[in-house]
Amino acid sequence: VKNGLLAAIGLYESLCEAQRNQLTSGQPRMSTSVSMNNFDLGDHVVDGDTSENVVRCMNELGKSLHDTLESILAEAMTRDLVHDLYRLQKEKIDIGSLLGGTSDADLGTVGNLTRFPLITRPSPLPIFYSDPQLLRYLHRQVLSNACKYGKTGGSVLTEIIFDEKKQRITINVINLPGEFHDRIVAMGSKAEDAVFAKGAQIHERFLNDSDSAITKKSDSTQIPGDGGWIIQKMAVMLKGECRIKFENTRTMFTLSMPAKPFGGEKIRTPIDIKTFKLPQGIWGIGIDDSKIQQKLLVKFFEFAGISKDKIKVFGKDSEEIMGFVNFVVNFMDEHMGEQVLLIADENLEVTDGASHHTTISGSELVERIRTRILPEQERDLISLIRSANDSSSDVAIYKARAHGFLPKAPIKKANVLETLAPLWLARYPPKCDYDDDDISASASLARQDSFSSLESSASFNEAVASTPIEIIQTLNVIDELFSSNDVMANWNEIWEKLHALKGDLLTLQVGSKVISAVGMINSFRELRTSDELRERWGLLRERIQGLASSSV
Repeated sequence: VKNGLLAAIGLYESLCEAQRNQLTSGQPRMSTSVSMNNFDLGDHVVDGDTSENVVRCMNELGKSLHDTLESILAEAMTRDLVHDLYRLQKEKIDIGSLLGGTSDADLGTVGNLTRFPLITRPSPLPIFYSDPQLLRYLHRQVLSNACKYGKTGGSVLTEIIFDEKKQRITINVINLPGEFHDRIVAMGSKAEDAVFAKGAQIHERFLNDSDSAITKKSDSTQIPGDGGWIIQKMAVMLKGECRIKFENTRTMFTLSMPAKPFGGEKIRTPIDIKTFKLPQGIWGIGIDDSKIQQKLLVKFFEFAGISKDKIKVFGKDSEEIMGFVNFVVNFMDEHMGEQVLLIADENLEVTDGASHHTTISGSELVERIRTRILPEQERDLISLIRSANDSSSDVAIYKARAHGFLPKAPIKKANVLETLAPLWLARYPPKCDYDDDDISASASLARQDSFSSLESSASFNEAVASTPIEIIQTLNVIDELFSSNDVMANWNEIWEKLHALKGDLLTLQVGSKVISAVGMINSFRELRTSDELRERWGLLRERIQGLASSSV
């Protein structure tokens, strides 16, 4: 899911870039024959209202994609927290803006100053150095509980207080009493213990005791856990503590944690990351099995300042993937003394013929390369593993096999060097001392940015478009799989091919026929027998063959 969202965000931002370049290259000018609400692009007059609608839709699409990615990252973070695998990703943050912009579909608009006011003392707060994702999710959990158990439709106040003398931040979330509040107050300290107990549902006991006409058991089982246990774990990760007080007129959740303003603690880097540049003459070598990612990887190297004639990206077929180790080893032999930046995707899909399908680890390929080259060649190599899997255990494996980990996250053009700088410094540390935490913090600055890939509409189309011949070749491969006696036995491989075919179709000029074909591919998941699958495949194949023919 994360990989899919990252790819979608990359395509979305490429479309935005292409649209901006189209407007710029078209040199919009006001036409004397057109009203002030329209503008002229060469021979095309674009209605101003239409243009505003397009911009609005694009903005909503981008926000939706980023919100969904944020939810996925939060789920992954929760999983790691539960298993004690989460590692802090610190960066400079404005806590007031961070928490004031918290959003959740269940909460409505949290930034609404009427129902969800947020105040800070002092105002404004200084900039701090902490984990924004962890703080945002913790605050969201607390707000969710406040809405769930507080007064229906009542205000929920967030109060952020910074004590400069004690160097601590206190975050209070205060809500008005809700259902069963009197009975919770009567529990005394046991109520707080129940909230932070693992799997506790503090209202369940009251529902079971109530005389509601609704079935007690079914009603209580619909109540989710209070989330206090995971909130407590997040507070501990931040070296803080949390409490909840049920008072007669309100409920107040409190998080207290140490915090020093950015600059107040020594966050040192050996060089100015803003002015960091890769050495002249360095080579960029990469491997990825995705056509789109291969193009974006080329752009990544270019944005890093590597000249086009020194960029080599592989992975277009099984032969290139299987021969990658030999190529790099031979390349290092032929270019002794020249530095190489190598970036490998972790999961490389290889298909041998029409039936054998396997996944090769990019980090294992890099490990084999490092064992085969000479020590002096190793000194000229910096190898990074690019992956969306960023749990502590995965990252530990990547760092054991290569020199570093490059998150597969959206990255802006302006931040490519900022992303590479701490990785480069970790590989080639200067003589002065620096903190490992600072390096990981600098690397995490790029995690929230977006991957601006292509610089014009033409280059975007060239980067992602599949040719009709490639689509026909994919059809033939899938057709062979459907010709087997037992289609269901090969279903996993068939579905992977169909899913890839869907992506190829969407790179064509999207129209009703393409949308119809994509819809047919999605409908395959509803079928249960080999005969049904074969019949649907016959219809889909004819439709796509017609599409490919018309695109030639």
